[in-house]
Amino acid sequence: MSTVLILDIDRTLADPSHREHLLKEYCNVCGCGTSNNAGECINCGSVGFHIPAKSWLDFTDPSLLEYDTPYSDSVVFVNKARSCGAEMHFITGRCEPAREVTERWLTKWFGPIEGCDLLMRGGDSFSDQKIVHAPASVHKEQKFLDLIRRKYHFGYNFFMFFDDDIHVLNMYSKYGVVFYAPTCWSYMTAPVSMNPERLYNR
Repeated sequence: MSTVLILDIDRTLADPSHREHLLKEYCNVCGCGTSNNAGECINCGSVGFHIPAKSWLDFTDPSLLEYDTPYSDSVVFVNKARSCGAEMHFITGRCEPAREVTERWLTKWFGPIEGCDLLMRGGDSFSDQKIVHAPASVHKEQKFLDLIRRKYHFGYNFFMFFDDDIHVLNMYSKYGVVFYAPTCWSYMTAPVSMNPERLYNR
């Protein structure tokens, strides 16, 4: 049985702090653009927000992506997993025009990605608005199932999923073990401390 890592990029491997201001969410009910700490609209109390297509495309503009830095512990974990023989693939909400810069960025920080699939939203131009309307959970499940049909069989592989979107992780939980990024990296790479006295203290 082989271990297969399915990795998101933005807010999972890549820290997009310098472009976060471009990603704007609006309440599905009243259109307000502000939520409280509980994720509720400050105007009507709704918990449903959406990201307009233009906002997402601005956030993932290829000219900005090369300036991202990786979460350092993600580099440590991915390198350890690769050295142990794990396979990995990337499923992202980025659109096809960002493929070249994304491949270049991944290679720079995580090493050669030959043999790794980079699965993105379709469309041949950033003006093609319909490509960004499908929810991330729908887009990523379709891409994952396509990958399964081409390369894997359920029951013969152990899948580990890393993403920053709780809705995506809920979807992935049907297929394997999920990890909430980027907070997962610190404990995934933390050294394990074994205390013999505690082990044998009954």
